[in-house]
Amino acid sequence: MASLMANWTPRAMCPQHTLTAARGVSDSTEALTIETSVPYKSHVVGRPGRGVATTERELVSFFRDMSVVRHAEIAKLIRDAVAAFAELMGRRDGCSGVEG
Repeated sequence: MASLMANWTPRAMCPQHTLTAARGVSDSTEALTIETSVPYKSHVVGRPGRGVATTERELVSFFRDMSVVRHAEIAKLIRDAVAAFAELMGRRDGCSGVEG
């Protein structure tokens, strides 16, 4: 026990760990122009333009929305797989098989 206490130093004397902040989204409202690499094919109506103007903030919000929807889809697939395995094993979902 004494050997453990010999190497002990108070927390106030230890160097503090520095945390770096994650890169945030820029607040610039500068429009970005993005062009598609493949032109659209149209039949009866005119073709839409190949370029679109957007901002970084809008693109990040689209990405976050897509990731939330994708996580929900994956959770639903997992629930379906668990229910299928439970049915194959002759078990019921939930923590009890009785009602009430």
